[in-house]
Amino acid sequence: MSGLTAITLPQSIPFPVTIISILCRTGETIPKHKTLFKYKYWCYQ
Repeated sequence: MSGLTAITLPQSIPFPVTIISILCRTGETIPKHKTLFKYKYWCYQ
C-alpha cells in the first residue's frame, strides 16, 4: 500500500512521467487510479 502515498504526490509534482513511473512501480492497474489522474494520464499517453 506504499504506492498510495506516492500517488498523492503527483498533485504537487509534475505529471509528465511521474504518474507513469508510479504506476509501473506499484504494479497496479491504471483503471484503479485512473479516477485520480485519468484526465492527465489519458491526455499524456
